[in-house]
Parts: sequence; C-alpha cells; structure tokens
Amino acid sequence: MSSTITGHRATLSVYLVGTHEIQPVRLGHEIFLTMPSARLRFQHPHALLAAYRAWLDAERLAAATFDAALVAQRAPGMDDIQFSGHLTFAGPVPGVHVDARPAEASPTGAGQIRLQLGALTLTVGDLDAFRTQMDAWTFAYRLGHTLWPEELPALEQVRAEALLADVTPAALATAA
Repeated sequence: MSSTITGHRATLSVYLVGTHEIQPVRLGHEIFLTMPSARLRFQHPHALLAAYRAWLDAERLAAATFDAALVAQRAPGMDDIQFSGHLTFAGPVPGVHVDARPAEASPTGAGQIRLQLGALTLTVGDLDAFRTQMDAWTFAYRLGHTLWPEELPALEQVRAEALLADVTPAALATAA
C-alpha cells in the first residue's frame, strides 16, 4: 500500500481600483487591516515589516506604471462579485514579490502593480488605489512600531534603507 500526501494551499487575491476604504487598527497584540474583500491580521512584526518593505518596492514602480500620459483612464472596477477573505500572518512571510504590468500587458488595459505576500496577492489598478494602499500601510507600520518597538525599526529608517537600495554601485562610482 502506498501513502499519498495531499493538501491544498489557499490563497487570497484582491483587485483594487480608485480610492477605497482601508483601515489599519491596533487590536491588543496585533495589527488588523480591513479593506474591500480582505481582513488581515498581523500577529508577528516580521510579517508587517515584509509587507511595508514590499509597498516601498511598489512605490518605486508606481510613477512609471501609472503615468497619466500612458494611462489616460482608470482600470474598470469588478463589482459584480463581492466576498471577503481573512488571513492571519502569525510569523515571518515567505514569498514576498512585487511586480508591475504596463497598460499594454494588463488584462484591464491599465497599468497594475501586484504585491504578493505569502498567500495574499494585492493588485492595484490605478494611482488612486496605490496611494490609498500606500498611505494605509504606512499608518499600519507606524501602529506596528508602537506595538513592537524592539522588533521593528523606525519607519524613517526603513524608508532610508529602501532609498539606499535604489542606489546602485554603478551610480555610486559615477558620482565619485
């Protein structure tokens, strides 16, 4: 008799356009974010740090992806199906990935930024949605720093590290 291991991995994908409701709050010993179609709990500081760093990576892609000269219209909304998923990040998050699709390569005809954080994929389809998410995740990180001050570096330090990561060795050599 052979043994077969089976299982599944649930994932949650959320597509956001326009300005929308997102609310980060501190609840006891966790950071809780509510947004259209998702409720996210961060019970571990490294998960929140990974998420915020991913949004900083996305910030570098936003200007080119959502250039008003390239994308004159907003991506269409997808209001025909509504549901809500709940995810809890109780430890460090593997598989953090950020990418962008230009309007020409996007199924909606508008630029998109996609952020994958473990089992969660968030896709923003326009600059308004990006700004809404970026502001909320910045606030969530600030809340996380009040909860885990010993484990999370200050927001300014994380932003400075992200800016330094943009400076390539070739750029430093040219500047010297």
